[in-house]
Amino acid sequence: MSEIITIVGFSGAGKSVVGAKVAQLLGVPFVDLDLAIEERYRTSIPILFSKYGEDVFRKCERKVLEEALQRGRCVVSTGGGAPCFGDAMQLINSCSTSVYLKLPEEILFCNLKKSKRRRPLTDKMEEAQLRQYIHDTLSRRAPFYEMAHHTVFSDDGLFNAGEIAELP
Repeated sequence: MSEIITIVGFSGAGKSVVGAKVAQLLGVPFVDLDLAIEERYRTSIPILFSKYGEDVFRKCERKVLEEALQRGRCVVSTGGGAPCFGDAMQLINSCSTSVYLKLPEEILFCNLKKSKRRRPLTDKMEEAQLRQYIHDTLSRRAPFYEMAHHTVFSDDGLFNAGEIAELP
């Protein structure tokens, strides 16, 4: 296993929860990329999105990703879109062991629907819009996620952090 493990996957897949558990099991620091962006720029991601737009947000995200991948031994969980812009997935793979948390669309829908966390791309969507967004966006993003060194699939939305921590 690399010095750094990077967890990727769609919004609502559980990257932050699983990443924190894997880091705890390995006794290494955990970096939630979304929280690191908010700390670095001293504002929330929804405000960054609304005030500056997605392009500026993605540039900020990339900078913080590069910094996280230079930290040394740690576990990083990315935002859902982070690996899907520019050469981010290649960067992730060259600097870390990447793990794609893969869930069925229905589980992603349920997780996003019940989430209390504000997500700028899905925040105000009705159920039908959210389902369509998940389907369309996952179709575009899946080729990036599938570039990960490891894919861990769960049909019930639960992942075993211990198994992920033991991946080669």
